[in-house]
Amino acid sequence: MRKTYIIRNDIDAQKLANAIRVAKIEKPLVVMVEPYRKRRSVAQNRLNFLWCDVIRKWMWDSGIGFKDASGESMRPFTVEEIHEYNKELFLPPRVVEVNGKAIAMHRSRDLPVAVFSEFLEQVDAHWTQQGCNLPRPDDLYSEAMHND
Repeated sequence: MRKTYIIRNDIDAQKLANAIRVAKIEKPLVVMVEPYRKRRSVAQNRLNFLWCDVIRKWMWDSGIGFKDASGESMRPFTVEEIHEYNKELFLPPRVVEVNGKAIAMHRSRDLPVAVFSEFLEQVDAHWTQQGCNLPRPDDLYSEAMHND
């Protein structure tokens, strides 16, 4: 049994307290209290863009960059381009129709914290396999991945 309570006011807190009071405890329970975040967290966003910057630099140092029509490397990829690439690799598209044309969008902005953590794990695994080891600053990584 798993039940999530979002406490926005005293009434919500009282409902949680009542649920605990009347619970039939047959096995030990875990109760976690943490700030509610509907969307990805600031720490997740910071870690993601840190990694995108490391990836783009690694790619440029490896001779991989944005190429013009003739195939010549012109410039390093931008952080935003790497972010879009990762989203296309690991997030399912949401198809919308605009003016009769279907457009596939890969959005990360509204992902729940847990889903964005999975996305970050996939990004980390993929780029590690490519040979690009992404940094894990202790404080930022722990907060972003909800590891204590």
